[in-house]
Amino acid sequence: MTNKEYIEHNGKKISYSQLTNSFLITSDSVLLSNFIDIRQKDKIIVDIGTGQGLIPLLLSTRTNTKIYGIEIQCELATVAINNINENSLANQIEIINDKVQNYKKYFTPHSIDIVISNPPYFKMNNSSKTNDSLTKTISRHELKLTFEELAYCSSQLLKQKGHFYFIHRTDRLIEILKTLREFKLEPKRIRFIHSDNNNSSLFLLDSVYYGREGLKVETPIFLERE
Repeated sequence: MTNKEYIEHNGKKISYSQLTNSFLITSDSVLLSNFIDIRQKDKIIVDIGTGQGLIPLLLSTRTNTKIYGIEIQCELATVAINNINENSLANQIEIINDKVQNYKKYFTPHSIDIVISNPPYFKMNNSSKTNDSLTKTISRHELKLTFEELAYCSSQLLKQKGHFYFIHRTDRLIEILKTLREFKLEPKRIRFIHSDNNNSSLFLLDSVYYGREGLKVETPIFLERE
């Protein structure tokens, strides 16, 4: 079953349906989409783990760049396709129902300008607290995609100087920075996200494939609790 909502973004109205057994719209996707710098020369964007297609829909309100959304879960990919069609964006946004590890079936290596991901935040181990819904478990736990796999695939997709944007948990920052550099993804911009005045739990990061050293820490974001 799906619920239909309307979102106002950049002065445009988006029709968006989502499965009732999936994660509902959160600020994470909106914050990530706003963090992305789309240059005039950028021709192709790939959103890894696109879910129900929210990030491509949000980006379509400010760019005509071609966007591909990759989603491993068939049920979510179907909703994403319906969302794209509902907004008459099939010429700009294409959904691929497959795992990103199969990227060579769809893209020439090192041909993508921007890769985006709101990835699973939690590692899988014996003490992992998973959700009753398998859809939610795959979305939030590294059951089908680890961050190391995500970074590797992103590095293989990106052109030299291409950008990899993502959001993740602050308690995994050191591990993530190390992994990025292993795959020649140089961290360039980071922005911490706080709930009220509490410590940061999330961060946004922009890394560049074969980029120069030099990290800019941007003004933090403070979210108000509803």
